[in-house]
Amino acid sequence: MPIPGPSNAPKIISLTGDPGSGKSTVRTILVQRWGVAYHYAGAVFRDLVAKRGMTLDEFNAKGSDDLSIDREVDAVFKDLAKTDSDLIIEGRTAWHILPQSFKIKLTVSCEQAAQRIYRDKTRRSEKVDSPEIILQSLRLRIAADAARYRSLYGFDLENDANFNLIIDTANVTPEEVANLIDRLSPRFFSGEHTELKWIAPRSLYPSAETKVTGSGLELPPDEFDQTPVLAVDYDRHYLIIDGHTRTSKAIMAGVPFIPVRTIKPNEDVFGKHMTGIQFFKRHLNPDFIQEWEEVHGFKFPFIPVVS
Repeated sequence: MPIPGPSNAPKIISLTGDPGSGKSTVRTILVQRWGVAYHYAGAVFRDLVAKRGMTLDEFNAKGSDDLSIDREVDAVFKDLAKTDSDLIIEGRTAWHILPQSFKIKLTVSCEQAAQRIYRDKTRRSEKVDSPEIILQSLRLRIAADAARYRSLYGFDLENDANFNLIIDTANVTPEEVANLIDRLSPRFFSGEHTELKWIAPRSLYPSAETKVTGSGLELPPDEFDQTPVLAVDYDRHYLIIDGHTRTSKAIMAGVPFIPVRTIKPNEDVFGKHMTGIQFFKRHLNPDFIQEWEEVHGFKFPFIPVVS
């Protein structure tokens, strides 16, 4: 089957995301499910390496100070846009090169990404001693990538406005991520509004004492699509500002994702007379979190530390 949505024109999905967010796994699921063609930046780079008779290390070193290599990769993506069939393109800048695509970004905290990479032995191209070492490497890589793309293209990788859909993949399976994309794709390609950011309810920390104590709800999967929760986003850790009851009910119903509108640390929280980081520091309460876990029968894999 093709990518869900109107079939009067080829549909393109550009997929990017944080290291360890599960891009390749989700892309593989969607390609198998839809039977569409796909391309990803790693393959393009390897093809260019082979044509130049270089090793990958030599190519990457040259790419660090030769912008023509990036432009050559961009040209490949631009040619792919001339397709007459549906396809998925995975790459850090695919959304920028293909503005007509359904631009999807997958996110995950560095802490969770480090744990995933450490557990995934197939990804270990070099010896690592611990998740802590991977975590440090990830943070350095993310900072370097942000500086590089800002210099090369003039855009901010962390600007949510670059994308049509942002999915945080913490505490969900790749299949659940693919299911959400499958469900929301027809809305995008039909021109319908859909909320930008979707997060697992089990990834939202409470900022107030638990009030909801019910158990088990029979609700359809789109029950929570229309009213987003409001939360502070601190390095992919989310603290609820408004929407504790909706989040609680979603956890009880087993809903994998709910829409969330986020406030960045340096932004003002409406009606609170404080910034996002101030709200996070004042309202991240271990006692509230423990009570939330007990009521809902799960434990957060990480409790954020605010510096």
